[in-house]
Formats: sequence, structure tokens, C-alpha cells
Amino acid sequence: MDGVLIMSLEKLLSAITDHYSDRGFPHSALEHLKAIVKRRYCQDDGTVVFRGDYTLQKNVKKLSDCFPRCNCAAPLKAQIANSDAIFAFSCGYRLRKYSDGGVEARLPGPNNRALGEIAVRLKSELQLPLYAQFEIADAIEDCTDSVADYRTPTEDMGTSKVIKFFVNHRMVQASKTFEKVIVVAHRHHIGRCLILLNEDFGIKGYPYGETYDGYDADECQRRAKCPNELIVSDFVSLASRAK
Repeated sequence: MDGVLIMSLEKLLSAITDHYSDRGFPHSALEHLKAIVKRRYCQDDGTVVFRGDYTLQKNVKKLSDCFPRCNCAAPLKAQIANSDAIFAFSCGYRLRKYSDGGVEARLPGPNNRALGEIAVRLKSELQLPLYAQFEIADAIEDCTDSVADYRTPTEDMGTSKVIKFFVNHRMVQASKTFEKVIVVAHRHHIGRCLILLNEDFGIKGYPYGETYDGYDADECQRRAKCPNELIVSDFVSLASRAK
């Protein structure tokens, strides 16, 4: 194998080790990801290739910068002073199945219920408007006396698209964007939210208060079932941003 490519692969493995350790993923999930990356690395042309549920084909030399160190520590209260809003991002969902073959109804599931409860407590403590992905908004309405100030449309969308909906709503309502927000998301998802907020939208995001790191084996989305699935999905998503 070419020496430069060996160094590039080692650099990538080092970067993802630091990145996902910063984000609190368990060691077992990180080792699972690194083993998969090594298997999906093509020595002939220096690309990392994923097929099937997760699709990716990128040159290994371009990937390390997609995985920066990520500070997910809780900030001081002074750092979050004058925040504009709370952003709550969902983690999977369940489906209610009908015996007569009727249309399956989407349910928030325990992951989003836990995140919704955290979001409501922060909304009460910080007195900030709550922008919630619709699964969390549904969970809040099911389990509390509160509601989200804004909820995304009822459709599947990735984290970046959710942020875009939040930003567009504020532009329509107040003719301005966000500068600083509090982020509520699954502990292993928060880091990705912070990267997208900062790099794509110029918004400073802060995790604050409680964190949730549970998983639900009955989720419909594989990535919400266990950390081994989420870390692979997350890796492909961030790596796909490489230019």
C-alpha cells in the first residue's frame, strides 16, 4: 500500500477516535466503526466505500477534516446568556401496527419522550422559545401540559433540513436569524448538531442541562436502536460532506 495512503488512513482513524470519544460514544461502538472503516477501505484507489443502507465513496485523504474535536461539555450559564431559542432534535420513532392492515401510525417512542421532557424543563427554566422536530413536539403534547413554540412539518428530514426549517421560520416571523441556541438531542447526536449549526448556518449551539443516552430496540430507524448503528450512520453522514 502506498505510504501516503497508509498515513491518510491512520490519520482518519485517529480523527474519528478523538471525535467520537469527545461525543461520548462507548468504546465498543468506536471499535466497531473503526473495524468497518478498515474493511471498507479500498487500497487500489485510496477510497472508503460503503454500499447498501449507508452509501459513501470518498478518497481517504479528504475525510479527516470532517471529524474535528467536538466540545460537548455543558457550558457555564454565562456562555448561554442571551440565547435565542432551544432546538430539540428527534431520535427515531416507533410505528403502531394495525391488525387489519391499516395505515401505520407514527409514535414518538421512548427516545423522543425522554428528549421532550428535557426540552420542556429547559423551556421552563430558561424562558426561551422551543423549536422542536415534530416527533418531539408530538411527545411533548402527549406527555406534558406544554407545547413547542414551533414544530417542523410531519415529514422525514435530516438534521440540516430541520435547522433550515427553524431558521426560515424565524426569518419569516422576526426578519432575523439565530445567533446562539441551546441544543436538546440524544447525547451521541449532539456533536453532529453543533457542527452543522456552526459550519452551515453560523449559529453557536450549546448542550445544556440533562443528557439522554438511551436506546430503544423497537425503533423503526436502525440508527436509533443501538450505538453501533448510530455511529456508522453518523460517520457516513459526516464523511459525505468531504469536498
